[in-house]
Order: sequence, then C-alpha cells, then structure tokens
Amino acid sequence: MLLAGAVVISLLFLVLGGQIYPRLYFGPEDLEGIQDVFREDLRSRGWTLHLSMLIVGLPWVMAGLFYYIINSVHFDRWWNWLIVLGVSTLLTAWCSIKMLSGYMEEFQVGLSDYYRPLTETLAGWVALFSVIIFIVASYGLRWWSSNCRHTPIPQ
Repeated sequence: MLLAGAVVISLLFLVLGGQIYPRLYFGPEDLEGIQDVFREDLRSRGWTLHLSMLIVGLPWVMAGLFYYIINSVHFDRWWNWLIVLGVSTLLTAWCSIKMLSGYMEEFQVGLSDYYRPLTETLAGWVALFSVIIFIVASYGLRWWSSNCRHTPIPQ
C-alpha cells in the first residue's frame, strides 16, 4: 500500500512538475523582468520535464541503494539514513544546476551566467523537493529490506 502511494505521489510530481517550477518564488521581482524570461524559458524549452525526472529519479535510486544494495546491519540506524538523504539532496541540487547550465549554454552562449542567481535559487527548491521524494520513496521501499526495514523510524 505504501509503495503504491509512493509511486502515485512521485508520478504526480513528475507530471505536475512543469506547473510547479514556473510558479516558485525566486526572490523579489526585478526591474528587468529576468525572472519572467527565466520562467518562460523553463516552460517553453521543456527543461521542466528533465528537472522533474531528475528530482524523482535520483532520490528513488538513492533510497533503493540504501535499502537493497547497502542493506547492512551496521548501516541500519537513523543517522545513516540521514546521511544518505543528505547525499541524495546535495547530489540532486548539484545535478540540477549542472543540467540547467548545460541546457542554457547549448541554447545560447552566456545564458547560464545571466540566469545563475535564479538557477541557484531553483536548486534550493530542487533540494527541498528531493527531500520530500526521498522520504516518500523510503517509506515505499523499506518494507522489503532484510536489514534496514526499521530505518528511519521503527515500525
């Protein structure tokens, strides 16, 4: 039941991610309208789908790695789970910055420098969404783990 719920939440985030990112708060409105152009580029270039796939995919992979590949009695404490959560979050945020910068440079040289503050702010939102998806994936995957099923919170 929890696995089905986790999959549904992740799929909803994947499908609705394109609607979420353009509406995020990137700081006070600027006079030059850079934020509006950034939001339009995110939407029109299809970068939001790739961003959603990264935000959903990487935390699921990291949760699977923790519960089924590492799966050690010595690594089944809540602080070990928290370490994997932190690594997953930082990796997802870093990959989002690199991915968006690469897409922007491919589209127009110098665009990533122009959008850098907004991209870094978006990476903060990506980190928050990554934490949520990792927690959801953890509760969906942990039940079949032989050693780590009680992590992060015992049954």
